[in-house]
Amino acid sequence: MDELKRRVDRLETQNRRLGGALLALLVLLGGLLLVGAGSGKGRGPLLRARELRVLDGKGHVRLKLTAASGEPALIMLDEGGQVRSVTCAAGWARFDKKGRTTVQMGGLDCLPAEKPAR
Repeated sequence: MDELKRRVDRLETQNRRLGGALLALLVLLGGLLLVGAGSGKGRGPLLRARELRVLDGKGHVRLKLTAASGEPALIMLDEGGQVRSVTCAAGWARFDKKGRTTVQMGGLDCLPAEKPAR
């Protein structure tokens, strides 16, 4: 019975420590959020671009965020640089390796110049 009491006491102590650590972490994160939200006040740095490209580990473009066609679009490419998926406000489409449309919802007026054959 004494062994059980010791184990329960030890678990309660660990529980209190973890609770205190969690509370401290939440207070710290909350403080950081408040400091970060109050420091910008709309005067922070601004990033402007016509296109954002995300590269894989080999340096190949795998994702593009662009508005080159006049409408914002998210374009996903395979490892060979072929467009495999396009998402924009007008619709969404997925293409196979030969560039044929496999799934499409809505219109795709946002397709880039390098759009796959339909």
